[in-house]
Amino acid sequence: MEKENLNEPMSAKGIIIDGTECVTQNQAAQMAGVSLPTFRKKVKLFNIEKVQRSNRSLFRKQDILTAIENNWFAKWWV
Repeated sequence: MEKENLNEPMSAKGIIIDGTECVTQNQAAQMAGVSLPTFRKKVKLFNIEKVQRSNRSLFRKQDILTAIENNWFAKWWV
């Protein structure tokens, strides 16, 4: 059994809308490795845009990956 690398973000399969891959809020939080309340707080703090659809909020997968690379979801304690 292989060990999962904890430093790499989790991959999530998204929904393709107008040529852009989008993920749900739960998938985005799992990709970032944070809880939902923390994810919502960071989205509001760093103004990550939502793609609003009829009954759910989606996030562009590339925006989430960029935020992870910029350490916006990093924990401040070690």
